[in-house]
Amino acid sequence: MLRNYLKVALRNLWKHKLFSGINIFGLGAATGASLLLLLAALQQFSFDRFHENGGHIYRAYLESYRARGLERSANMPTPLQPIVQEEARGVERAVRWRGGGATVEYQGERFQTGIRYTDPDFFEMFSFGLLEGDPARVLELPNSLVLSESEAVKFFGTARGVVGRELKVLAGGELKNLQVTGVVENKPHTSSLGYEMITRYENTPGYVSDAGNWDNHNHLLFLQVKGGERPESVERHLAAIAQKYFSNTIEQIEREGASAPDGGPVLRLRLQPLYDLHFDRDISRDGISRAFPIGLVIGALFILGIAGINFVNLTLGSSITRAREVGVRKVLGANRRQLVAQFWGEALLVAGMALVLGLGVCQVVLPEFNALFRSDIELNSPHLFLAAGFVVLAVGLLGGGYPALALSRFQAAAVLKGDTGVQRPGRLRNLLVLAQFAISVLLISCTIIIGQQLQYLRHKPLGFNKEEVVSVPLAQGLDAAQVLERLRNGLAGNPRVKSISAGYNNFGLGKDGSIYTSVISFTQEGREYYTHLQVADFGFTEALEIPLVEGRSFSREHPTDTARAILINEAFARQLGKGPHVGKVLQMDPPREVAGVMKDFHFQSLERPIEPLSVVLARPGGDFPMNYIFVRISPDEVPATMQAIEGAWKNIAPKTPFIASFLNENTNRLYRVEEVMGQLFMAAALLAILLSCMGLFGIAVLAIGQRTREIGIRKVLGASVAAIVALLSRDFLRMVALAILVAAPLAWLAMRAWLKNYAYRIDIQWWVFLLAGALAVLIAFLTLSLQSVRAARGNPVEALRSE
Repeated sequence: MLRNYLKVALRNLWKHKLFSGINIFGLGAATGASLLLLLAALQQFSFDRFHENGGHIYRAYLESYRARGLERSANMPTPLQPIVQEEARGVERAVRWRGGGATVEYQGERFQTGIRYTDPDFFEMFSFGLLEGDPARVLELPNSLVLSESEAVKFFGTARGVVGRELKVLAGGELKNLQVTGVVENKPHTSSLGYEMITRYENTPGYVSDAGNWDNHNHLLFLQVKGGERPESVERHLAAIAQKYFSNTIEQIEREGASAPDGGPVLRLRLQPLYDLHFDRDISRDGISRAFPIGLVIGALFILGIAGINFVNLTLGSSITRAREVGVRKVLGANRRQLVAQFWGEALLVAGMALVLGLGVCQVVLPEFNALFRSDIELNSPHLFLAAGFVVLAVGLLGGGYPALALSRFQAAAVLKGDTGVQRPGRLRNLLVLAQFAISVLLISCTIIIGQQLQYLRHKPLGFNKEEVVSVPLAQGLDAAQVLERLRNGLAGNPRVKSISAGYNNFGLGKDGSIYTSVISFTQEGREYYTHLQVADFGFTEALEIPLVEGRSFSREHPTDTARAILINEAFARQLGKGPHVGKVLQMDPPREVAGVMKDFHFQSLERPIEPLSVVLARPGGDFPMNYIFVRISPDEVPATMQAIEGAWKNIAPKTPFIASFLNENTNRLYRVEEVMGQLFMAAALLAILLSCMGLFGIAVLAIGQRTREIGIRKVLGASVAAIVALLSRDFLRMVALAILVAAPLAWLAMRAWLKNYAYRIDIQWWVFLLAGALAVLIAFLTLSLQSVRAARGNPVEALRSE
């Protein structure tokens, strides 16, 4: 029986080669694209889920109701961890987590790397695989150092047998001899926590001074809740700790007149599940929006839906041919269940062939796809079987289900007389065509709007001149002031170097992959003020061409500027109240006098509004070092200028790599997710249009085949080619036009919700939907014309010969 069904299925596929080709190649392309999108989405949703204790791990964060609004922060003070470990019932483990840069000296060589500081329970809380070392003891010693596999190979040439070796690590100006006590596997791609080297938290620069300081919030705190404990219960214990140890902050907030809407405490210590970290856009803003992987799933469903619609339409369109087969089989004794099994089996056969073709497409496209996503998706991933099974079932069972049921309902006697009993066969076909092109118009509209927003983000004036500014990260162990002075002297004779300065924070995301930020607060006249802090050198506003609206910039002619002067932006000035602001003394530690007010500029991503910012001059031994050198150059002969800068750098720091980038490139890197979304939507829109056109072409072939005699009669009666083309295309184009009306409001709602994530965004223009619709209509008309013109120009004698 099965062999017979298989033979019939293969014969039918061969008999209808055009439609079989459209189905198999369309489904194959859709399957390949959908598999990649589903695998990418599954990888996003699987972040941090490899930890055995993941369901019991939370990140602590502070929620405070202030006069300026609700604020959430995951940065914690150093003394909080031992307090929570001791006083919070229900907490099994508590570990701090802080990152930074480091310079490693080994065998006369210097290596730049990252370093993480944590507590001894880290490897018992998190399931990072150790190649060497015991999770319970690997961070037992004060000078313990755990290397990632790649770092161990970099230093020692191997990841095995390195326990017991020593490395000199320079971090935060402090040189320590650390002993390798373990080697950990490289960070999984699905981990929110990254690392190169891990050591004890006590090795953090400035740990001694911070051990009792409740005002310096500089690290994350992770808690593992005991099995059976509810996070709400633990939060009640944390609330008591917050009231006890953050009392000064609470009093300050209440003095400002702030209160919680529910009448509860104005400052609360809350828990965020580990699985939410990857999607966090509110507390630390390190993650991505959940809309991104959800959009991938929706895109996969859309593409599969279009291919499935083609399958249904073409199967039902050829129902007259198959009806006679059904009638004969029923006369010979086949029951409805057998017929449904046959047609469903054919659908699954087509889905299986499409899956094989789709896997081939995946194999070809996968390297570029991984590069785009910066992921490590593999076709041997366990997620592949889940995604592939879903695709086959969706196409085979759902896409083939309705045609199978419809064909099996035909009555044998009526069918053999030439009556299938199908009334208005075009209604379902037209609805499905409408759905196809509605999806296509939706994707085209979203692609255009995402592209517009990305262009807006890239080209919006930021308030400073990011063009022709080179950013060079400074390595740990280098004296920033000395390097800066020597670089100025080395490039003093180069006419293409306009100015040189330095800062604590970079602008955008440089090639070193680091973004520094620091927020400080102070109390003055009974009110708390907060500001982002940038530590810089002389010439900072000149190098970045930041305009001043009041006062002056830093100057060597004012000897007290290093210890006392401060520049603030307009947002901070508004926080201070009415001007003039120059000359105001701010009760910081130490007190600062406002020397100038900078015009507001975007020092963060355009997702966020401009917030208060202060700039002070770097001091030797200060808490905030200068991490980046900024060099403004002439737009002429840029390659030669870069070679000159690199040559001067190598003379100053020959053992330190030169990792330079332009600020305009750095700011563009902030919007990589938007760029990926734009490329994916464009690819999905193109594929959707291609599949829709393939299906429309196939339907047109069927429709024209069924109206051959009508076309012949019209031509005999004098109808022109244009009139016949219009007749054959009218119903389909009407559906495409209706699809535009359906898709436009859906696209508008979806994009308006997405744009709300940005403080600075475009306005959605009406012409976007008109353009998307016009493209869909034009493509549909050209597709229909290919077959319509051919039919209209045919010889009517051939069509009417049998009459």
